[in-house]
Amino acid sequence: MGLGQTLLLGFIAGVTILIGMPVGRMRRPAPSLRLVLNSVAVGVLVFLVWDVFSAAWEPIDANLASFHEGDGGLGTAIGYGGLFVAGSPSGCSAWWPGSGTWRDAPAPRPWPGPSRPRSRRCRPATATRWSPPSADPR
Repeated sequence: MGLGQTLLLGFIAGVTILIGMPVGRMRRPAPSLRLVLNSVAVGVLVFLVWDVFSAAWEPIDANLASFHEGDGGLGTAIGYGGLFVAGSPSGCSAWWPGSGTWRDAPAPRPWPGPSRPRSRRCRPATATRWSPPSADPR
């Protein structure tokens, strides 16, 4: 991949993050917007899974082709196949419920001690609460 393609992909990722941050902060987005965003997210994830699995299958396929042509042994293909079979479920184990993911984390405990915030909302800083400017030290 050349520099231009890398820069273009970085730009697309940056714009996606820049647009996604305010959209993620929306309290109640429209159902159609949620549908579109979920569809795009699922499409990206399916593409990534397909890309990873196809890249994992390439060495197995290459070794099977060399065995079929009589150039190589079957041991490397079986070894790569074993890695593929053992690695796929372990890599995908976070998708299954009860696998120790963030969904299984305990609820956070309440804020301890007298330093507990009285309100979860922060007051905006305004010019009326700023301290007066200090005198010039010269």
